[in-house]
Amino acid sequence: MKRAICHPDRKHCCHGRCRECWQRNRDLWRNYTLTVDEYETLYHQQQGLCKICGLPEMTKRFKWLSVDHNHTTNTIRGLLCAHCNRGIGSFQEDIQLLQKAIEYLNR
Repeated sequence: MKRAICHPDRKHCCHGRCRECWQRNRDLWRNYTLTVDEYETLYHQQQGLCKICGLPEMTKRFKWLSVDHNHTTNTIRGLLCAHCNRGIGSFQEDIQLLQKAIEYLNR
C-alpha cells in the first residue's frame, strides 16, 4: 500500500496526498486560487490565530481557520475563526452596518 507524503500513516489517494489533504487542496484552489502552501504561510504569519479575535479555531466542526476574502475583488484578507467569519457574513460585509452594531454595543 502506498503511503501519503502528507500523512505517512494514511493511504495515498491523489498526487501523493491522503484524501483529506487532497480535497482540502482542491477546495482551496477552486474557491480562492490558493495553494495549501500559501494557506500554511498565512496560517503561520497569523500564528494560527484568527485575524479578528486573536483566538485559534475553537469549533469542533471546523478544523482550520476560514479564508476571508473580499467578495467583490476576491482579494484574500486573512484567516478567521468560524465565529468571526460568520459574524462578518451576518453583517453582509457592510461597514456602515457594522459601525451601527458597534454604536449599539457601546450604549
